Amino acid sequence: MTPLEILQRAQALISAPAHYTPQDGAVMADGRRCSVDDPRAVRWSAGGALAAATGFRLLADATLMPRVSTALATPGTARTPHDRLVAYGERHSHAEVLALYDAAIARLAGPENASDPD
Repeated sequence: MTPLEILQRAQALISAPAHYTPQDGAVMADGRRCSVDDPRAVRWSAGGALAAATGFRLLADATLMPRVSTALATPGTARTPHDRLVAYGERHSHAEVLALYDAAIARLAGPENASDPD
């Protein structure tokens, strides 16, 4: 899976407001928190969607995570790119989170990345 595919898949998970939560992770229909890969999950956070889109592989991949986090260019001072994305999602609206994803997808889909073999 390429960084572009990961971002597109994650964005698709949270594209509708009903499928987004500002809380870190994921939430079931009854409002209880759950793992992002729980089949009962119906809402994901900005960071939870990334983990769900890759089945947690993204967080463990030493080459993929830096490429995805660079594309996201999430502002903030948190220690890790994932933590910055979580903090961003907690402080910004659903529309702003989608705009962050849109910008990252546009960066990766741009002509300078057209020959990217990943």
